[in-house]
Amino acid sequence: MKSASLIFLALCIIPLICLAEGKPKNLIVNPSLEDDLAGRRLPAGWSPYVDTDKSYHYEAVEGGRTGKKSLMISGQGTRIHVFANGVRIDRTMRYVLRGWVRFEGDGDGWAMIKFNYRKGGENFYIPGGDRVSAGQEGWQFQTKTDRADEALEADMLWVSCKLEGNGKAYFDDLELIAYDRASLPKDFDLINIPREGSPQSTWQQQQLDQYGL
Repeated sequence: MKSASLIFLALCIIPLICLAEGKPKNLIVNPSLEDDLAGRRLPAGWSPYVDTDKSYHYEAVEGGRTGKKSLMISGQGTRIHVFANGVRIDRTMRYVLRGWVRFEGDGDGWAMIKFNYRKGGENFYIPGGDRVSAGQEGWQFQTKTDRADEALEADMLWVSCKLEGNGKAYFDDLELIAYDRASLPKDFDLINIPREGSPQSTWQQQQLDQYGL
């Protein structure tokens, strides 16, 4: 039984090692906000979207999880997204989004990193998964796989840093990585299962291990 378990574990880990050795490109521009912003509040290609409220504030601030800076969003209202640069969807690939989020606010507010699916001016809404809320102290690691197969008409993928409700949220060290759809481990999408009280996939544990969690 022990030998069988080890073989199964090896079969799960080998594809991940192969993916890691490829050192795929991070598709997000200035993902840690360390590059010179030339006086702007956001990196080139990044943009905010506020649902209805105008009281939100956003900018790159001193105090990153790594490096010197992070994105800070604060205020009171319904919600705000700060979008990183868009990426055209390649249907032969699958995408993984990773990043760190810290939230300070009341019990009704929360923050997350999120995939968004669009074609022209049309948005295809798909829930964003795990969120960070009051009571989760310090930086929280988030990792998600795309759900573009549920939005087949979409041709663009946009990553956003989202604050819902009242509070202050920080975002840092974002990664958007594309992987060959034909070479994925079987448990690739189990990464989207909330970690607390849920089984962890080998892929998900790989990501947690990478960050020393």
